[in-house]
Amino acid sequence: MKTASLLLLMTIAALSACRKNNDTPPAPKVSYTNMDIFTYEKDKDNANTMVWYTTHKNSRNSLKEIVADKSIEAKVLFGYYKDDKTNGLYASTQYPVLYGQEKWGTKNNTVFIKPSFEAKDFYEWSKTNKDSVTVEMIDKACELGTAIGNKVTDVKAGDVFLFQVEGKFKGIVKVNGFYFKNTCISLETWIRE
Repeated sequence: MKTASLLLLMTIAALSACRKNNDTPPAPKVSYTNMDIFTYEKDKDNANTMVWYTTHKNSRNSLKEIVADKSIEAKVLFGYYKDDKTNGLYASTQYPVLYGQEKWGTKNNTVFIKPSFEAKDFYEWSKTNKDSVTVEMIDKACELGTAIGNKVTDVKAGDVFLFQVEGKFKGIVKVNGFYFKNTCISLETWIRE
């Protein structure tokens, strides 16, 4: 009888633990990434160009990779684009060139936000404190910032922006510089997932 009661208690405890884990969403976390993304270029096969910044493995992805794995579509935060007049970061809904993303089933409407803090202050602070960005910092910064829209243009080295995909992601993006005649942008990001 004691064995049956113990077995019953163990089963109830295990079921409660499973139910508790399923009912409680994982705690938000911040992921840091330092990477380069490239622009779509006219008269070039851009299927393999790493245009899109995604939360898929905190990485950059090409259109070819996203088409091959449809789950990545929902993880696209923005893409980089440069032409003769300007450059910028664009939500997939606003990217200036349609070269396949118009067929995606999910397109995030990323909103960029101007922070209430000075970009130069964050830029300097983050050089030695990149691992100190917290969920609370990102949430508060997005709350206090001013929405810009689905794109930021005339981006320069030293710029800092916030971004938000409603109900999914929030983050900070810092522009470190440009390479290859400005066809490549170097970014650091902190994403609240």
